[in-house]
Amino acid sequence: MATYFLIRELKKRDIATPKEIVERYEQQLLKRHVADPSNQRTLDIIAFLYSTTGNNEKLKRIDNYGWKRLGLQKYAESYIQGIPNTAPEFRETVELAASQFPNSVKIQGANLILNNQSDHRKKSLMMYVATQFANVKNHMYGEFRLNDYMASLEHEMDASNSSLQGR
Repeated sequence: MATYFLIRELKKRDIATPKEIVERYEQQLLKRHVADPSNQRTLDIIAFLYSTTGNNEKLKRIDNYGWKRLGLQKYAESYIQGIPNTAPEFRETVELAASQFPNSVKIQGANLILNNQSDHRKKSLMMYVATQFANVKNHMYGEFRLNDYMASLEHEMDASNSSLQGR
């Protein structure tokens, strides 16, 4: 957190821009990352600098590493955000991420949009709604409240679809 504050202050005071910081410190940060590849703080700094400088290709590689190697949800979300929804790999990428991170609002939202016109629409909507209840197992009334809600939602969707088909 202090690093982001420092970068923001350097920019605000016209001491250095994120682009200048990348030019000056990118190699050091990358060497640090290679020396300790599981260090999330270094990866976060590199990703932050790449995102603020619009270095999308390098950011995509960092996001891929953070997601696939370290299993971090925020990197999967960023990776998906960087892929146009018309790209051939979009569907496969979203489906993989949705299965790995069922509690991610962003990923399940992308999955819902992806499946909006398919047979998987209902399940995708249910998974998206479930992201709103990520801590439901810890809820004082138990985990069955979400199951009841999902059953009710499915019933309402079926009823809504039946009424639309009857028109």
